[in-house]
Amino acid sequence: MLTIDVKINGRLISTARILNISGLADVSDYACKVESEPSKFTGLDHQSHAFQVNHHHREQSAWALVAEVAQRAARRENGAMVAAMEAAGAA
Repeated sequence: MLTIDVKINGRLISTARILNISGLADVSDYACKVESEPSKFTGLDHQSHAFQVNHHHREQSAWALVAEVAQRAARRENGAMVAAMEAAGAA
């Protein structure tokens, strides 16, 4: 399992757990769970998202997988932020 902890000034703000679900095949699939703590800066409550990254070529560096997971997590969380802003009439 690949684990990512995101901290700001030593305070944990987000985590990701990435599990290979295809027996370490050359082209693998991964189950991902990402969570972020509530933020007074964004106004968002705790966020939790689960998704899969499919057909990832394992000969790439770990950073390629980290980048894919981070991009998907950011899309989900930013989408939630936009929806919250729209609901509050800010957008």
